[in-house]
Amino acid sequence: MAKLDYLGLTNAPLEEVSLAGFEIINALQTHPPHHRAMAAAMVFLLLCKEFKTEPQDVFSATKNMMASDEDGANPHYAALQLYVQHEART
Repeated sequence: MAKLDYLGLTNAPLEEVSLAGFEIINALQTHPPHHRAMAAAMVFLLLCKEFKTEPQDVFSATKNMMASDEDGANPHYAALQLYVQHEART
C-alpha cells in the first residue's frame, strides 16, 4: 500500500469522515469501554503502518479538521460528538 498523501488527509471531507466514525463506534458498541478505546487505537496504528504514514501526521490532520468545526456547523460531526458523549461510553 502506498503512503497516504498528507494533502489528502488535510482535504478529507468532514462529513464523510464523521459518517465513517459512526460506523466504527457502532461496530465497537458491544465491547467494554476500555476494549473499545484500545481496539480503535490498535486499528488506527495498524492502518498507519499499512499506509506507511506516521500516526502523528494523521492525528494532526484530524485535530485540525475537528478544530475547523468548533461552531458545530457540520451536522454530521456534531451528531458524532453527541453520539460519542452519550452513547459510546455506556
